[in-house]
Amino acid sequence: MTRILIPPLLALACAAPETAAPVQARIEVEEGRRETAYTLIYPEGVRGPRPAVVMLHGFSRSRRRLENHARALAERGFLVLVPDGLSLLLPGGRQRNVEDILTALDWLVRRSATEGDALFGAVDATRLGLAGHSAGGALAVMAAAAARDQGRPVRALLLLDAVPWPETLDAAKRLGPPLAVASLRSEPSASNARGAVARLVEAFPFPITDAKVKGASHIDAEYPTDALARTFAGPLHPECQEIYHRLLLAFFEQQLGAAADRPFDRELAAQVGAGKVLVPPEPPDPARK
Repeated sequence: MTRILIPPLLALACAAPETAAPVQARIEVEEGRRETAYTLIYPEGVRGPRPAVVMLHGFSRSRRRLENHARALAERGFLVLVPDGLSLLLPGGRQRNVEDILTALDWLVRRSATEGDALFGAVDATRLGLAGHSAGGALAVMAAAAARDQGRPVRALLLLDAVPWPETLDAAKRLGPPLAVASLRSEPSASNARGAVARLVEAFPFPITDAKVKGASHIDAEYPTDALARTFAGPLHPECQEIYHRLLLAFFEQQLGAAADRPFDRELAAQVGAGKVLVPPEPPDPARK
């Protein structure tokens, strides 16, 4: 594995001053390989215990598509692991990914308990979170349910325009408080199965935050994205990408960080007040049962 020091992210990195936690001067980036390649980002000279988040990319994408989200979160004191997913096209690919996510969480906690490791004492096992874009969101729900079933639940779950499978809906039904869940979605399109996340939101047996970024495309949840995604799932809307980014930072700061003033609630209210985010995404259909 290799480690490098990187100065703070400047473009799109910071939430509004009233919602942001103090930004670290420098972060460390560890590149390595477990089952697949991974990027681990954390504050320089990290001292713990700190919250840790695992971020999961979408189908046929890579960890590089979430690294700027991860980097900005690390600047706020989090440890963030962004792995490349195992192929979903292989037999049992979905379950294999879920198992790998669980072992990744265990790996972070185990490293924190290993004297001499760069992460020694750095991970708070009671403040673990998951975030996932597209198919990564579906896997995050399934991993959260599996972790709960095994008696080691995560505390926060953020869905970035998730695209669920039937087993994702079943997994959501097994979840409950004190897990905090937020679903941020884009406009319905072929890339997000015409807004299929709406069915997932309904499957949770407890209240979650459900919000739509107005005018957003599926790739606006990535940061950074690339030309390939713009060709097949675009276009990119930088303003919508920034809204996703700000809400992601505020969500984990509120649910796992040290913030005492509920920055996610305030950021979400500000975006709703500006007419840029809809909560709930659409008015309820009176004919729907």
